Amino acid sequence: MSGWSRFRNWLYAWMPDVAYNYCNSGDPRFWTFDGKQHDIYSAGEFVLYRHKKRNVEVHALFTACPGDSGNLGAACTCGVAIRVEDSLYVYRTCREVSYQTVNLLAHHSTIYEVCDDKHMVISTESDGFTKITLPSGTVVKYKLHGNWIRYLHIIPSAFDIDNMEGICGNANDNDADDFVAPDGRTPTSDSREDNDIIINTWKFLHGETDGMNPMLDKSVKRA
Repeated sequence: MSGWSRFRNWLYAWMPDVAYNYCNSGDPRFWTFDGKQHDIYSAGEFVLYRHKKRNVEVHALFTACPGDSGNLGAACTCGVAIRVEDSLYVYRTCREVSYQTVNLLAHHSTIYEVCDDKHMVISTESDGFTKITLPSGTVVKYKLHGNWIRYLHIIPSAFDIDNMEGICGNANDNDADDFVAPDGRTPTSDSREDNDIIINTWKFLHGETDGMNPMLDKSVKRA
């Protein structure tokens, strides 16, 4: 995994949760930090949240939803991956990622690499959510429904405001700047097609090495 050699020394400030806005991914509904709603129609691994100054990222895996197989319909969430510096946490429920077929794991896969309390704190809440608290105070929460990640929330810390990018956008109460490509491009209109173009710039393409879900490049099927 390239990128794992990019180490940075920074001050880890443990702070309580700061509920500003939150990014919410469902099946297939998706809301940015500032409440802009969109549906995910692409399969693959996407950057939901990336800190602009620190080596912190949250990715999600999307694949065909049950009942949509073969119809190129909306996508559902089957994986989440979180990286903080040299620590990695991955939870995955799908065997392969596909636009047209559903292929789930018989036993869900969980990967921990150097997941100590310095980098992230992982806990299970009484309502069934798995909660991952990042050093800045940002919180990632997800909850299963059967073999799917039905709820995936990212609650940003106040320290992350204006320092975040990805398809969750920037939590600043301005949904006009929520869909911004890595190169700064924005949609030419508010149509689904133009928003999809920008969202897909945050997708890891087949064979790229910075994706965080192991073996994803060997499991993505476009047909």
